[in-house]
Amino acid sequence: RTVRKRHLTPEVAAGFLEVFRKIPPTPVTASCDFTVNDFNSRLKSALDLLAPLKIKSFYSKRASPWRNENLKKIKRNCRVAERRWRKNKTTINHQIYTELLKPYNKAVRN
Repeated sequence: RTVRKRHLTPEVAAGFLEVFRKIPPTPVTASCDFTVNDFNSRLKSALDLLAPLKIKSFYSKRASPWRNENLKKIKRNCRVAERRWRKNKTTINHQIYTELLKPYNKAVRN
């Protein structure tokens, strides 16, 4: 995935105004389309000068081959039991948690 962005700061905005003031105006006799296109190109060139587009590529991580749906389901059940045990602090909830944790650890090892 590729992301393109500009780093805009108050200094860039002030510099943009200065650069834009120095650009000579478009002739009044020009057509409307030409005037708009010229204005847009001047804005873009001023922006490219002060805050160029930076391109950053992100690479997605490959899924672990050992982590399948069954393992995720067991892990989810373990986390539910763990949260219940940590909330209530009872021995029965701790026993439930440890009993659910055993098959998860065994599945991870295999």
